[in-house]
Amino acid sequence: MLETNVTSNGIDTPHTFESEDSDSQKINRRLLYYANHPQFIEHRIGQLDRETSVEQLIDKSAASLSLGGILLALLSNRRWLIFSVLTSLLFFLKSQVRDAGLLDLLREQGYRTKDEIALEKQMLQALRGDFDTIGIANQTPEERVSQIVRSLT
Repeated sequence: MLETNVTSNGIDTPHTFESEDSDSQKINRRLLYYANHPQFIEHRIGQLDRETSVEQLIDKSAASLSLGGILLALLSNRRWLIFSVLTSLLFFLKSQVRDAGLLDLLREQGYRTKDEIALEKQMLQALRGDFDTIGIANQTPEERVSQIVRSLT
């Protein structure tokens, strides 16, 4: 089924999807769509440049919450400092534990890691022809996608 998927971080991606598809199947389907509709590649690369990654979201949120706790402590009650301390502790734990439940929750909301975003961008650039060494110029869209996935993953 061809649909436009608008995630909570504002990225709309036309693609065919099934909920049980693996990440690699979703990437292959998305690349195949853009191989057959190359006029949309530039727009998608622009979307990827603006997409908020999980890391950016967590970093911005932690900084905002910590600063908010400090400001509230200065303006009202010193007890608000515990808010900043807890936020800093959670931020530290996030840097130590990569498989936290928070990451799964954010991924369910449509956020991806910066590495996943960069990989999709590289694949689209290869599809566009930015990397001539891959040698995909005279292939069918399916062959091009297969070659790109083998070369970049």
